[in-house]
Order: sequence, then C-alpha cells, then structure tokens
Amino acid sequence: KTLMENQVGLFGFAETNFHWTPIATKICVNRARAALKRKMGRKVDLTVQTSACKGWCGSQYQPGGTCTGALGQWASRVASREDDPDKLGRWSCLRLQIKGTVISVITAYRVCKTKVNLETNTAYSQQWKELTANSSAKANPRERTLIDLKKFVKKEIEKKREVVVMMDANECAEKRSEEMNSLIQECVLVDC
Repeated sequence: KTLMENQVGLFGFAETNFHWTPIATKICVNRARAALKRKMGRKVDLTVQTSACKGWCGSQYQPGGTCTGALGQWASRVASREDDPDKLGRWSCLRLQIKGTVISVITAYRVCKTKVNLETNTAYSQQWKELTANSSAKANPRERTLIDLKKFVKKEIEKKREVVVMMDANECAEKRSEEMNSLIQECVLVDC
C-alpha cells in the first residue's frame, strides 16, 4: 500500500528477517497483490526475487535476507532474476529490459560482525556455519559478501548491463572500509 501510494516502481529491502522459502514468497506476493488490488481498485503486477540463508530450520523469522521487487509497469519489464548463488541470503537481483538496455537492480545485505557459537542464529552465524561447513579455511562472512558481490557485479558489467546496487553494508559511509572502497572503485559504482 505504502509503495503504491508513493508511486514506487522498484524497491529493495535488506535484512528482511523473513524465511524466504518458495512457498512463503508466493504467499507473501499473493497477499500483497490482493491488498494492492483492493487499495488501487485494479490488478497490480508485482514481481519479487528474494534470498535467505539455506539450512534454516527455525520459524518464519530468519535473520538477514533480501527482497528486490518491481511494481506496476516495472514488473512487466523484468527479464530475469537471480539471487546469491551460494544461498546465503546476501543479495537478490531483478534484471529489467528497457529499450535495448538491461538494468540489474541488486539489493544486498552485509552482516554485522558478531561472535559465533553453535547456539546463535544471527545472520552472521548462519553464513559462517555454511561457509565453514565445506571448508577448513577461516570464514569471514562480512568480507566474503563484498568479494562475492564484486564478482557478481563485474559479471553483470561484462554482460553490458547497467547496475544499481542498494545495500545495507552495516558500516558508516564516512568511514568506509578498504573492502567497500574496493567494491565501489573496481565496479565503477557511485555512492549516493
């Protein structure tokens, strides 16, 4: 409702704290469509791509995750979608086809640094557990997010796509880390 009232066409939610299973996503989208139809008095297209960390066994509440969406006429422009290939809930992407140009709209979430133990279910802990499950290497989910996102964005650029990244980086913009500066500079992004 708020998105339509403010004439939002594209949106990105980081740290949604929702367990985005295919069924849960479908239910949420159908409920949102019905609510929008009641509010607007007409059918409204809604397309979303979500991401959540795999291996979650808890409730509907799951720390982290992202949701990238397109409403109305923007939804009809969605050519493809993709999420974090490692299934860690770090980003989701919609690709829009507009007059011969493809725009990749990416919503990313970079976890806060927290302590890890086997009982915690923070987004950091979930990602750390998944990253260390198949590797003996020391895992740093914050660092890995930027490394992997940089690869993903570079791949989009190599395919001649325009890129928009909306990100909850969990760091102060005035005191950006070296890793964040590297992502911005190497991918020729503009921090707005």
